[in-house]
Amino acid sequence: MPRSPRSPQILICLHFALTPLLPASAADDSATAAASAFASADRDRDGQLSLEEFQKDRGPADVARRDFRLFDRNADNRLTLDEFCAIPTALPPDQRGPLPDPMLALVDTIAAKLDIACGNWHEAPDREIDAEDFIHNFTEAFRSFGEQFNITDADADKNGNIRRGEARRFLEILLGVRRTDGKLLRHPDGRVVNYMLYQHVDLDGNDRLDKTEFVERSYGGPDVAQEFDSVDADRNRQISFEEWCAMSGRAMTDPILEFRDLDKNLDAKVDRAELLAGTPDWKRKLAERAIPAFDVDRDGVLSLPEYRMTLQANMVVQWQTPPADANDDSTLSFAEFKFAPPQFPLLRIVYFHRLDTNSDSRLQPEEFYFPTKTPDEFFVLNEDGSGWQSLFQFEGHAACGSPSVSPDGKWLAFDAWPLNQQGGSAIYVKNLAGGGPRQISSGMMPNWSPDGRKVACSRNSPVYGAWMMDVDGDDHEHLGPGWGAQISPDGRSVALTDGAAFKVYDLESKQSRTILEAGAHPYRQIYWNSGWSPDGQRLCFKGVTNDGLQEVAVVSLQEGRPNLKIHHSGKLTVNADFAWHPAGHRVVFAMVCPERSHVQLYEFDPDKDAAPTLVKGQDATRNNNDVCWTPDGKRLIVVSGDF
Repeated sequence: MPRSPRSPQILICLHFALTPLLPASAADDSATAAASAFASADRDRDGQLSLEEFQKDRGPADVARRDFRLFDRNADNRLTLDEFCAIPTALPPDQRGPLPDPMLALVDTIAAKLDIACGNWHEAPDREIDAEDFIHNFTEAFRSFGEQFNITDADADKNGNIRRGEARRFLEILLGVRRTDGKLLRHPDGRVVNYMLYQHVDLDGNDRLDKTEFVERSYGGPDVAQEFDSVDADRNRQISFEEWCAMSGRAMTDPILEFRDLDKNLDAKVDRAELLAGTPDWKRKLAERAIPAFDVDRDGVLSLPEYRMTLQANMVVQWQTPPADANDDSTLSFAEFKFAPPQFPLLRIVYFHRLDTNSDSRLQPEEFYFPTKTPDEFFVLNEDGSGWQSLFQFEGHAACGSPSVSPDGKWLAFDAWPLNQQGGSAIYVKNLAGGGPRQISSGMMPNWSPDGRKVACSRNSPVYGAWMMDVDGDDHEHLGPGWGAQISPDGRSVALTDGAAFKVYDLESKQSRTILEAGAHPYRQIYWNSGWSPDGQRLCFKGVTNDGLQEVAVVSLQEGRPNLKIHHSGKLTVNADFAWHPAGHRVVFAMVCPERSHVQLYEFDPDKDAAPTLVKGQDATRNNNDVCWTPDGKRLIVVSGDF
C-alpha cells in the first residue's frame, strides 16, 4: 500500500457499523449424505424443496415452517440444496453445510475498500506491497482509534511483502474470524469456537491446556478429569487448540441453534423479550444492549444474521467481563473499551460503533454495561433508625467525606474532591438550612472546635500535618506533623496519628504526648479520623495488625483504667471514621458487610463487650461510608456513595 492520500479511504469501510449487509450465498453439494437427504425430500424432482416437501416427516409443523422461512435466504418459498444443508435439524452436525457468515461479508466490504485504497489492487492481484508501508498506512487510516497493528499478522510468509490474499487473511485475524496463526474461530457451518473459554482455561498463556487448568477452569462436570483424558487424543498430557475444537459441548458455540431456541413464537425473528428470557444470566448484560445496537434494519427484532453479529453470539473474547471506566466519567471511550488479552482490534472498532447508538463516540451505560460509581451523597437518619432520606448532593464533586456538624447544629463541614480529581481535596462548609457549600481551605477531615469558631483539619501543603483555622478560612495555624487532627470536646487538645503512633497535641502548651507508642501495641499502623468520647477520656480508632487484621479499638486516657479495648477484629475492610454519640452509649462506623455486598454502618456500645451490629434504617443497597452525629444526638449525617 503506497503512502498516499488514498489510504484514509479505508475509513469508509466503517459504514458497516450502521448499515445492513447482504451476505453472499455459498453452496456445498459435494456431501453425499446431504445430497441424498435432499433428494429423498424432493419428491417432485425439481431440484428444490417446497414447504410441503420440507415439512413432511419433520416433526411439529409450526417448527418446520419456521425453519423453512429462516433458511429460505432469498425468500422465494423454495429451498435449494445449499439452503437445505445449512439447517441444523436437516443433517447431523458433522454433515451440516456452510451458511453465509455476516462477519465474512464484513471482511468482503473492508477488503473492497482496501483494494481501492491500494490502487485498485483487485485489478492486479499478483502485485505485492511492501509490508512496512502496508502496516504504516493501515495504522494511519485508523489513527483516531489509537490501535497498533502487528506486521507479522499481515506478512504471513515473512518475505517483507504483502500479497492480496495475505491482506484478506489479515482482515480476518483483525475481525476475529481467525487466530493470529490463521486457525479458524468461525466455522463455515455457523459454529464459533468458544475461544473466550479456551483462553480462560489457559491460565499460563502457553496455548496448551494442562490437566490442572482443564479440570479447575473449564467448567466441566463431575467427570471432567476423565473428559480430559478422552480429549487428549495424542496422549501428550496437554490439550491443543485443535483438540479443544474437536470437543463436543462447551468448546464450541452454535449461534444457529441458539437463535432457534430463542425464537419461541416461531416467527424467524428474536425480539427483546425472547432474547432476555433465553439468555443465561452470565451473558444477560450483553443481551440487554443487543437491541438496537445490532438491529441494523431497525425493525425492533433480530434476524439470524443480526443475531450472529452480537457479542453474545461471538464469544471469541470475554465480552461479559466489563471494562473499567478508568476516569470515572460514567462513559466509556474507545480507549477504555478493551478486553484481556488484547486482540482483534478491528472487531473492537466494529462493536464500539455498533454499540454507540447515539454516535457520540462514547458508550453510555445504557449502550454497554460497565460498572459505574454512584457519586457521594449526604443522607440523614434519625437516632431510632427511621427517616432515612437524602440531604443533598454536591454537584460536580463525586467524592465527599468526613462530615462534621457545628456545635450549634447549623453548619456542616466536610471534604470533597472534584470529578476530575485534579486540584486535590478541599474543605467546605454548608448551612444545613439551605444554600450551597462554600470552600474555606484546601485539606481534609475537618472538625469543629467546641465554640464553633475554628476548624481543625489535615493538609499536605503548604506544610504537611495538622492545621487549625478560623471557620472563614483565615488565621491558619500549623500544629505540627501528624494526620487526622480531631479536636477534643473541651477544645484543649487535638488527637492525631503519626504512622504507628497515636498522639494528643495540647493547644495551649504546643506540646504533644504519645498515648500509644509505636512498637508498644499490636498495630503496624493507626489510622486517622479517630473519634473522641463525649467526656474526652477515650478515643476510638482503627488499627491494622502485622498479620493484616483490621481492628476497631478504644484507648483510655485516664490513669488506672484498661488502656486498650478491642471491639472488632477481622479481615473485612473498616472505614476509618468514628462517630461517638453525645450520650456516650453508641459508636458508629462503616465496614464492608458481606451479606449485603456493600459498605454499611455498624454500631457498638463502648462500655460493653458485644460485637458491632448493623445500624437500623440505613439503605442496604448503597455504600454508606462516613458518618457523624448532630450535637443533640437525634440524627446521623451519612456520606453514601461509591467514592
